[in-house]
Amino acid sequence: MKSLKLRLANTSSTALLLALPLFTILPCLSSAAAPNPGQYDMARRCYRGVNHAWLMSEERGTPINVRDDASTQAYARHIGYAGDEVAVMNRTMGDDGYCWYRVKFESKATGWVRGDHVSLDLGE
Repeated sequence: MKSLKLRLANTSSTALLLALPLFTILPCLSSAAAPNPGQYDMARRCYRGVNHAWLMSEERGTPINVRDDASTQAYARHIGYAGDEVAVMNRTMGDDGYCWYRVKFESKATGWVRGDHVSLDLGE
């Protein structure tokens, strides 16, 4: 299992390190934080066997389009927000070079979200 180590600021003179499984940290990360440079590489690769994820965006409160098809040209029937938990139903590589994930919300709404707005639970 991979861990992410965070150095917490403003602690005592001894630095405090926290190691948690990566999948427990991802949904807690601020959506306003700058994206990881490798995030876009991940968005361009389709991961099989993943069935759980969270939506993410660069700015908190920005709506994320949930579309009828795996394309930015497809109708955006629903919207989601960073931190929304979703089930991954399917995946496909879009013509734009991004992996698109068909997701299902707790409300049972479904649609396609481009990979750069999906934080996958890789369970590593």
